[in-house]
Amino acid sequence: MIAMLYNDKEVIHIYEQLFSQYLKESQLLIQPMDFISYSSDLYNKQELIYTTPCPTYVFTLDEMKWVERNIHDDFYQKEEFVKYYASIIQMQKQYLKNNQGNTCYYFTLQGLEYFCNTGYFHDLPQSLVDPLTTEETLTITKRWRDFVEDYPYVVMLDMPNFPPNSTLTITFDNGQLLFTCINAKGIPVSVKLNESSIYTAFDDYFHDMIDNHTISKEESVKIIDEHIKKLEEKLV
Repeated sequence: MIAMLYNDKEVIHIYEQLFSQYLKESQLLIQPMDFISYSSDLYNKQELIYTTPCPTYVFTLDEMKWVERNIHDDFYQKEEFVKYYASIIQMQKQYLKNNQGNTCYYFTLQGLEYFCNTGYFHDLPQSLVDPLTTEETLTITKRWRDFVEDYPYVVMLDMPNFPPNSTLTITFDNGQLLFTCINAKGIPVSVKLNESSIYTAFDDYFHDMIDNHTISKEESVKIIDEHIKKLEEKLV
């Protein structure tokens, strides 16, 4: 490492001005988010990648009582989260109605299996929530099955190296790459990359991976039906 020590006050002042200017033009790479920012960053995007089925597309507002019941009291901003989770459900349903085909949603085979076996979604860390009951899991799985069948841009991927219990969501949007998750304390955290070369490289890598790991629509529905049957057998 090479370092230079300046004692000239004029030189120091010039560097201070340059540093201050660069600082004003910089952005945080990793930043905590409130739930308004969190929901807006996941809304109206080009492509979103989850692990488990996403409840916001298939939940009804009446079923928000399941979420509220299962979230522990020490969850960060619990009341605000429940409120904004309900607003996300409404936004997503309206967006799907008005913008069919503008956004692609990906989830994983491993995430589906994880959800059906445990009752946990990708959205929330296990340390802060209780799982859905088997009956509730069955209800959501049946609804997700219809959602996958009805919407051509909902795609199942076989990705064994993507941890199924990850709360990570990856979002592509007009040259921006966004990694968003809820950490172990229930706080939304985001890493946003605006560098075009990184976006292009990751975009190429991801779409090559999609080409090699996509499960057909027919096979996806068949797999979900098999999990529905297993859940029904548990309830007998």
